[in-house]
Amino acid sequence: MATNITMKWRGPKYSQNVHKAMVKAIERSSLKVHQNAQKLLSVSGSFPGEPSPPGEPPHKQTGHLRMSMSSEIASDKLSAKVGPRDMMKYGRVHEFGDKEQGLPARPFLGPAFQECLPVMQKWISEALKKAGTS
Repeated sequence: MATNITMKWRGPKYSQNVHKAMVKAIERSSLKVHQNAQKLLSVSGSFPGEPSPPGEPPHKQTGHLRMSMSSEIASDKLSAKVGPRDMMKYGRVHEFGDKEQGLPARPFLGPAFQECLPVMQKWISEALKKAGTS
């Protein structure tokens, strides 16, 4: 008994669907990390000028670091950069610390990214599933 099986490859259409879905997921993800980093940079100390403990995001002093945050989608639209514009010098010092000056790290981007990671993974997974059914 012969069985006829018909297969239709939709490679180019699938690739287009994957790209479109991934662009949306990456845009959403970069915005989420951006917003979360700004939230972490919005916490003030108990008194004006109070620094945050080492290892925790910096306390808001002037708000310049928080206001300098930006997110930029790459030209291929499949990657993004989130952080202070031009990685303001003190943004880099807060994130990584400065051993020469004795300043401990007070990271805000790494924690913002880690907190958003589960939802970003979900969005990317959903994008791939959606692309396969479109």
